[in-house]
Amino acid sequence: MPGNGMATVIKGILDTTKLKSKSLLVRLIALCGDMMIKVDYPLHNSPEEQKWVDVKVDRKQKTVDIIWRLAVSDGGIKGSNPKLSPVPYNDLVNLTKNGVEFYWSRNGSRGGGIGENIVTAIGVFKVNVKAEINITPSMRTFSLISSLDPDFQASVSLSGFEKIYYNYGDSYKDIQDELQALLDANNRYKWDSAHKMGHKVLDEYGEGSSPDYSWTHKGTSTLMQKTIPGNVMPAQGEIDVMKYGKYRPDMYTRLVAADEDVQGLIWLSRIKFDD
Repeated sequence: MPGNGMATVIKGILDTTKLKSKSLLVRLIALCGDMMIKVDYPLHNSPEEQKWVDVKVDRKQKTVDIIWRLAVSDGGIKGSNPKLSPVPYNDLVNLTKNGVEFYWSRNGSRGGGIGENIVTAIGVFKVNVKAEINITPSMRTFSLISSLDPDFQASVSLSGFEKIYYNYGDSYKDIQDELQALLDANNRYKWDSAHKMGHKVLDEYGEGSSPDYSWTHKGTSTLMQKTIPGNVMPAQGEIDVMKYGKYRPDMYTRLVAADEDVQGLIWLSRIKFDD
C-alpha cells in the first residue's frame, strides 16, 4: 500500500508538497500463512518543471490551491517630490502579494463573469493562489522600487533585470491629488506585479513558441514591446492580465489571468519520479 503522500492521491487529493517529501515511500505488505512481510520502498522524486510552485488538487471538492513562492528585495527610491512620501518597502511587498493572489486566482468570487473557475478535461475547478514571499525554493528576485519621479518607470521581467516600480510620482503628475494618486498607483502596481510575475509563468510553459508567447504578450505586442496598433481591451467581460491593449477606466476590476495561463501555472508543478 502507498505511504504518506501517495495515500492522499488515491483518496482524490494530490499535494505536490507531499509528493516531493523525502519521507515519501511505498509500503508493500505480503501475507504468507500466519506470517506478514512488510517492505518500505522510499521514492526519490523532484520537480519536473519549477521548484517555486506547488499545488494541492482536491478532485472531490473540485478545488486547486496553488502556492507560488515569490522573491523580492528592497530596490529603494527613485526621484523625489516635496509633496509626496515614498511608499514603504513593506507596503510594496504586501501590494505585490495581493496583486498576484487577486489577479491569478480563478475562484468565481469576483462576480460579473470575471475570474470564473477553470475548465479542464476532468471537470471545473475553483483555483485559489497564495503567494509566499522570500521562502525557498523561490523564483528569481524582483526589486521593488518606490518612484516619485514624474516620468513613468517601466517595470521589467527580463531575466537578470527584474524590477517593479510603484509609479506614485507619475500618478500624481496626472491627478494632482495625493490620495487619488496613491489609489491609482496602488492599482497600477498590483497589476504590474501580477503581470511581471506572470511572465515567468509564460516564459516556462510557452517556451519555444513562435512568435514568443510571453515576449509578444500572447500576440498583442511586437517583439520590441510596443502595443500592436488598433489592439484594444474588450469593452465587457474579462481582460487578460498578460495582454497589451488600450487602457479602459474599469480595467482593474476586470483584469484576470486567463484560464489557460492558470492551467499553465498548475502544469509547472509537475513531479518527476526518479526511481
